[in-house]
Amino acid sequence: MVNIATEKAEYRNIGKRLWDIRNTAGLTLEECANYLGISIVAYQYYESGKRRISIDQLKKIATHLKCPVTYLIGDPKSQEPQEIWETALEELQIEISKPNYRTWLSKTIGLSYQDNQFIIGVPNTFAAEYLDKNQRLLIEKTLSKFISPETKVLFHVNERPQQVLIKYQNNSTTSSSSIIAKLNSQYSFEFFIEGDSNRLARAASLAVANNPGHSYNPLFIYGGVGLGKTHLLHAIGQMAIAENISVIYSSAEQFTNEFISALRERRIEDFRNKYRSAGMLLLDDIQFIIGKEMTEQSVVETFNEMYNDKRQIVLASDRPPRAMPSLKDRLRSRFEWGLIVDIQPPDFEMRLAILQSKCLRVGEKITTEVLEFIAQQATSNVRELEGSLNRVIAFSELHRIAPTIDLAVRALGDEVSPILRTG
Repeated sequence: MVNIATEKAEYRNIGKRLWDIRNTAGLTLEECANYLGISIVAYQYYESGKRRISIDQLKKIATHLKCPVTYLIGDPKSQEPQEIWETALEELQIEISKPNYRTWLSKTIGLSYQDNQFIIGVPNTFAAEYLDKNQRLLIEKTLSKFISPETKVLFHVNERPQQVLIKYQNNSTTSSSSIIAKLNSQYSFEFFIEGDSNRLARAASLAVANNPGHSYNPLFIYGGVGLGKTHLLHAIGQMAIAENISVIYSSAEQFTNEFISALRERRIEDFRNKYRSAGMLLLDDIQFIIGKEMTEQSVVETFNEMYNDKRQIVLASDRPPRAMPSLKDRLRSRFEWGLIVDIQPPDFEMRLAILQSKCLRVGEKITTEVLEFIAQQATSNVRELEGSLNRVIAFSELHRIAPTIDLAVRALGDEVSPILRTG
């Protein structure tokens, strides 16, 4: 971080430049203060270097004084990378949501700037991958306002370039290993469209991600196929990884297969250590273990150890625990210890919002009329909805024509309502 003496010197430099330009332009203190909507005394504080000026105010002043904002900030070559990055972060906080800023950008630092390449330090490779895929263009656009417009960014993992996650150390004598969760960076809270049908599930998931092991433990999410359960599990996992919590995401089927293999190959201790050393466990399609007694017992043992250590457990299923009559009582009761939330099929407005969000992400321009038509056809789940959109886009590209309702009817075929197809 920049020390206090350096910061104060920079405030004075900006203030001196403000004074020089204002006097050259022949403007009064009152004119500049009124333009910013502040008192003359407050503006004098800026010019004297006694008060820090925000980047938004610098932009306003630069516009009013008709000079480049980079002149007020100073020559980028004379600034430390961290100074440049902190200036950029002020603007990025406005551009993205608070949860995303806190998760992905709050722990980043400016490492170096040379030959139009700005290197940003991130806490782990998962954060580097997410920022590169989802925020790189916005970051480059923001940095270009303060340094070269041709600036390209590179994300570098601080201290541990080869390690994705920090180890979780438990109280046993067995050493734990770093556990890599294979998560989809597109399945983040940022891309999860909220509506009446999933609002509680999203809020509970975000609470768990922000305060794992304490808010709701376990969190049990249930709902039909393709409604967003897996999306929320991945979103929780991504936020945990950003906080250097080791995460395991697994389907119940994968858990069962690993357990059977461990038994067969006499590696049961390795299996136990893997799952019980995680800082967070995300188990999808938990209904798969019903009737598999040994697997159920292994889940109970893993659950007990993690729960007692206040490590977060999140479970997803196609039905609530009470609707699993064949599930052992000891497991069902544990599933009900925390919070149980459901996700219902999306209504029309939410389906339309999902389609619009998807088009924005993939860069497709499709009229609202066509999107409304697709939303009217695919009503059961989000997966079907996005699949219908993909078919319309593919059909449009194949025939090299813009998407229309007629094209959508042909693309969706039997999925279209018979009334609409004949009408």
